[in-house]
Amino acid sequence: MRRITVAAVSLWAALVTVPGAVLAQGLDLGRGGGGPIEVLADDGIEWQQPKKQFIARGNAQAIRGGVTVRAPMLVAHYRDTDGSATDIEVLEASGGVTISSASEQASGRRAVYTVATGMLVLYGDGSPVSLVTRTETVVAKDRIEYDTKAQKAVAYGGASVKKADKTLTAETLIAYMEELNGKTDLRRVEGVGEVVIVTAKETARGSQGNYDAKTGIATLTGSVTITRDQNVLTGNRAVVNMNSGLSTLYGGGGDGTRARAYLVPQEKDKGKPAAAAPKAP
Repeated sequence: MRRITVAAVSLWAALVTVPGAVLAQGLDLGRGGGGPIEVLADDGIEWQQPKKQFIARGNAQAIRGGVTVRAPMLVAHYRDTDGSATDIEVLEASGGVTISSASEQASGRRAVYTVATGMLVLYGDGSPVSLVTRTETVVAKDRIEYDTKAQKAVAYGGASVKKADKTLTAETLIAYMEELNGKTDLRRVEGVGEVVIVTAKETARGSQGNYDAKTGIATLTGSVTITRDQNVLTGNRAVVNMNSGLSTLYGGGGDGTRARAYLVPQEKDKGKPAAAAPKAP
């Protein structure tokens, strides 16, 4: 493997400000203490001055401060300044990207980071995009956009957040991060569109939903149903403890809706439901 230490492209660090926790400060090469980034590539590193690009090909890696970016190709687009410095404007990784630290990892088919805005986008290009924190995993079919300045990641397309054997899904998930003791963790997730929570024993659905990663509590609102086997509960709000699996359904709301349960007993002799539960209203 060919090796080069590139002090002039220290802003390459920004590429690793990845979504997440994914894509969290814990994956930020820019916080590596101000030293150079070590770039390694099996097939060499090009400096294309006419195009103002640095290109690393073949098992390319950018390493700094315990954070590593790996991809078949890494490209840094830069501009010349009045002095001797080189400012990186856009950073790209393609061919299958992994950004990792000791406690977090993000991956996708390609990644684009815009330095001026601090926005990093991971694309699936037909494959899932993922952001793995110490306790949860966020996955999206389309892409994950991470605003490194606001510490907010948005997962698009069949998005889900999973903790152990429990999963919350929605078409779009908005994840808010926070940094404590030098590590970035998932703080809160909001679901956009129908939100579905699946545990080992039941499925809960609501028009909206959110998840508090600190407490492990997920809340669903608006035409909520909880289904376990053929038993169906309906109401306006449900609270699901993603740690214990305990679910609680509430009525209320402006229309005075009450919580309601349709319970199907088992026939003792046959060991099967006596009748099918009616559909939820």
